[in-house]
Amino acid sequence: YTGHLKMSMNSWSNLRTYLKIKNMKKIT
Repeated sequence: YTGHLKMSMNSWSNLRTYLKIKNMKKIT
C-alpha cells in the first residue's frame, strides 16, 4: 500500500512539473 501511495505522489509531482513547464512555454 505504501508503495502505491508513493507511486501516486510521484505521478502527482510529475503532473505538477508538466503543467509548470506547459505554462512556461505558453508565456514565452
